[in-house]
Order: sequence, then C-alpha cells, then structure tokens
Amino acid sequence: MGLNVMMFNIIVAVGSDWAIGNKGGLPWSAEVGKADMKYFMSKTTSLLPNGMRRRVAVIMGTKTRNSLPKKCLLGRINIFVSRSHKNIVVEGITTNTPLVYVPSFQAAAEWCEFTKSTLDEVFVIGGAQIYAEALKHPRLSKVYVSRIGDQEKFEADVYFPHELLHSFDATEFK
Repeated sequence: MGLNVMMFNIIVAVGSDWAIGNKGGLPWSAEVGKADMKYFMSKTTSLLPNGMRRRVAVIMGTKTRNSLPKKCLLGRINIFVSRSHKNIVVEGITTNTPLVYVPSFQAAAEWCEFTKSTLDEVFVIGGAQIYAEALKHPRLSKVYVSRIGDQEKFEADVYFPHELLHSFDATEFK
C-alpha cells in the first residue's frame, strides 16, 4: 500500500473466550468494562489532551449502532454499514458528529479513501461481521484488543472472529 492510502484500525474489547456481545449489548457490566471504555475513548475521541481536535471516523454495523445509547458516538464521524442503504448518504457533514450511511464495508472503506484529506484516523468498532470483513481488508493497519476480566466467561451470543487474526501481525493486546 502506498503512503497516500487511508488505512484503518480495529478496536475491540473481548472476554476470555473472544465474546463481544450479548442480547444487543456488551456481555459485561459497565462497571467491569469501565477501564476499557476509558481506553476506547482515548483512542477514538477527536479531542486531544492539548485541546486540539482531530477528525476521527468510526465504522460500525447496524447492531453496534443500535447498542449505543445515543445511536452514534459524539465528536466522531459515524459511518454506519447497513444493507438497507443502497447509496451513500451523508448527514450533518458540517457538524461535530457527521453521520454517513453506506451499503457495505467496502463502501465505507472507499468513502474514507475519498475523504482521506479530512480524516486523521479511522477505527472499525464492530460488530462481528464488520470485524470479519475488516480483518480481510488490505487497508487494515492495526488491531487493538482489550481483554475484559481475567479468565471470567461472560454470557454471550456474539464473538470476535479471532481465527482471522492469525494472518495479521500488527495486533496490540491490552
């Protein structure tokens, strides 16, 4: 990949068995995941400690979007992948929290490439199907994995596709 290509990262919190979701939410309580939420915010937020702003985009699927309290992450460009959208739709591009609707993960990657001059960083934040597509994509730069709990198993119905990590060597575990 050339230096002019917009790369992206994955950021994910997992249980000891790679659990990432349960019944439309996280498999662990807010208290258990508190430290990871702080880490997630520090990685994906657009406000730097010195007060400067950077343009960060987050790519997510419909189920991840629906699990968010405000249906978006404030202060970031929210890119929603949904098969119900046949075209790319952009809302609020001049606001602090633009919303972009795309029909596929590939369309999200292409939109980021098209707007790369206005983006500083892109993170894929879920769910499992979006992670699987991202792990196979040539523009993937780094995977940030946070382990929640020691060996505690959480009740879950969605798991991170960790079997796809074997071919990827830029993974940071926290």
